[in-house]
Amino acid sequence: MDYERGKSLRAWGATAQAIQASLAEWQSGQTLTGIIVTNPSPMELQKLLRSLPDAAATDRFQVVYFGARHTVTGDWEFTRQDDGERAWDALLPAARGLQPGRVVILDICHAGTVCAQPTWRERLAPAATLLASDRKEWTYELDFNCRQPVDLSSRYPAAAAWLRGHLPSDWDGRLSNLGVVWVLAYLQTPQVPHNLRDWQDFFAHCEHEGAQLRELLPPDRISFIRQDPPRP
Repeated sequence: MDYERGKSLRAWGATAQAIQASLAEWQSGQTLTGIIVTNPSPMELQKLLRSLPDAAATDRFQVVYFGARHTVTGDWEFTRQDDGERAWDALLPAARGLQPGRVVILDICHAGTVCAQPTWRERLAPAATLLASDRKEWTYELDFNCRQPVDLSSRYPAAAAWLRGHLPSDWDGRLSNLGVVWVLAYLQTPQVPHNLRDWQDFFAHCEHEGAQLRELLPPDRISFIRQDPPRP
């Protein structure tokens, strides 16, 4: 994600690729249908959200990842300045009923604000959401090529090796905080989640890894990862 003003979100682009690679590997040769859309305009994002197929069946889950800047009020900040910001109720299509086969990864600043919006719950209607941040929190990137503030490659050698084997050769070593946590949890989860409880358990594993990582980093370099709704 290349913003015309301010820092790009390349770490979030790498995170999307890492999540896609993990999902493909989980499938063990089965067909995985997926797309990655970067730098969409408001109209393109609206079209993408409208095109999401219903996820009423739970034998094959739909995983949706969002990575973009958001305001403290939960509005989407688009990469082109002329596109400005949009509230989710201006982006999401009309509600189509419950989506028990949909899980969402909300890798954005102020994710807790977005997830609490009635529009999000009614129109996107995910069965479970993994949030990268709380209401008033920013999200952060971490670097496997840098020893400070924590040497990720030395502490998590299996994750570093997996990432270098599954991301493009020009990957710069950076992932979002949630991306690091996802990979750590994924490498300890040999089978794809088969039902909602499995996904809730996996997200709980992400929460645990996030808590462990928070102990290694200063509070201004990491956010609180949780799932919504909480695991029963």
